[in-house]
This record gives sequence, C-alpha cells and structure tokens, in this order.
Amino acid sequence: MLSEVARDLDKASLARVLEIFLKVVWVIILWVGFVGKLVFGDESRFTIHLTNWAWVAATIFWTVDLFIPLLPRKFLTIHITGGFLLANGFAWAVFAGITVILAENAKVLEEAEQRFSNEVVQTLNTVYHVLPWGAVILYLSVNRDRLRRGLRWFGDLETQDSPWIFLVWLGIVWLWPSAPFIVYLSINDAKAIYGYTSPTWLLAGAGLVLIAIVNTAVVYTFARPRPSRKARPRSKDPSLESRPDSTELEMAGSSRARRKHK
Repeated sequence: MLSEVARDLDKASLARVLEIFLKVVWVIILWVGFVGKLVFGDESRFTIHLTNWAWVAATIFWTVDLFIPLLPRKFLTIHITGGFLLANGFAWAVFAGITVILAENAKVLEEAEQRFSNEVVQTLNTVYHVLPWGAVILYLSVNRDRLRRGLRWFGDLETQDSPWIFLVWLGIVWLWPSAPFIVYLSINDAKAIYGYTSPTWLLAGAGLVLIAIVNTAVVYTFARPRPSRKARPRSKDPSLESRPDSTELEMAGSSRARRKHK
C-alpha cells in the first residue's frame, strides 16, 4: 500500500513539475513576443493590431499565474475573475476576428509573405494567433481546482439569492472581458487595417457573442459547488429493520450455550 501511495505522489509531483516547466516556457515566449514586437516592429503601430492587445493581456495573466502559489490566497479570486476571464475572452475574440478577416481577405497572409518567407509567416501566425487560444483551453483542463477556488464566490452569491447577481454577471463575466475589445474597435479602423469589407459590427458581434458564451460556460462550470453524496435512505420495510444481523445471532447462540452448560 505504501508503495502505491509513493507512486501516486511521484506521478503528482512529476505532473506538477511538468506544469510549472511548461508555464515558464510559455511565459518566456510571451515576453519574447511582446518585447520583440516593440523592438523589431513599428512601435507606433503596436496598438492598431487586436492581437497585440490580447498578447499583452495574456502576458500579464500568465506571468502572475506563475507566482500565484506565493501570493495571498485571497488574491486568487482577483486573479481568476479579473485576469483569466479577460485573457480567455481576448483569446476567443482574436479567434473570432481572424475567422472573419480570413473569410473575406485571405490575401492578408499572402501580403505578409511578400515581405517574409512562408515559413516565418506561418510560424508567427501560429504563435500569435493559435497558441494563446490553445493555452487557455489547456488551462481549463489542468487548473480546474484553481478555477473552482477563484470563482467560488459566484456560487456563494447565487445561493444567497442576491438581487445583484444579474448585474454581477453582466459586469464581470461579460462587460469586463469585452471592454478592451470594444475600446480597440472604437479607436481603430479595423476595416482599413485588415482589409475586409464587412461592416465592423459583424466583427464586433462575433467577438462579443463568443466572449459572452465562453466566459458564461467557464463560470457556470467552475463556480457551482460539487454535488454532495447523499446518505442512502433507510429501508421502509419494518421486517428488514427488525431482522437481527449475524452478530446478534452469534451472541444469542453463545448465551444459550452457556445456560445449557450451567
């Protein structure tokens, strides 16, 4: 039995070490990508790309997440509610944006390949557009306990039948993760930047709806308490309740035997 416990501990420790290692590598990639765009790109054009906004949000979230075990426990609620919901929403907004843009203007990547090689363009496209999206999906699978603890207060609020629950959902789950996306579309001409012809509200609608759906699913999944196991109901059959068990029969038998011996 001790050997089985030791093996389980070894597996848990190995999984934990692997998780930390992958997070460190991902945080390094995020910071290299962030600094690289500022140093080698046009700094004045950094804010005109939605991907860069999402990248900054992801860099902040994942860097803080790496040090969460060292921070006060109450900070986890702020980190998950404020950080993860924002990074998660942004990742899906970029996914929606890329889908809309490439559906109308597939030449965006071709124009980039005129300045760089096809390998460089495809690699950077994967790093900047796919990896952040894949990272939040992996986070949902690996850090379930952290998400439950960080979002537990939503479930507590629901059990109190608070009249403010809808406003909390509206503000934190939907509006807060959507606010930077709305600001981006308000101060930038996305149609001119990315060369698509559809109205901007189509891109905005796709992003906002996806943010609302995904973050609602996350909070609904992890904020609700786990169902508790109920005790088995006792049998209502009086014959079963009055039936003696084997121990009682053995005691009665030994008592009769002692009386006969006397």
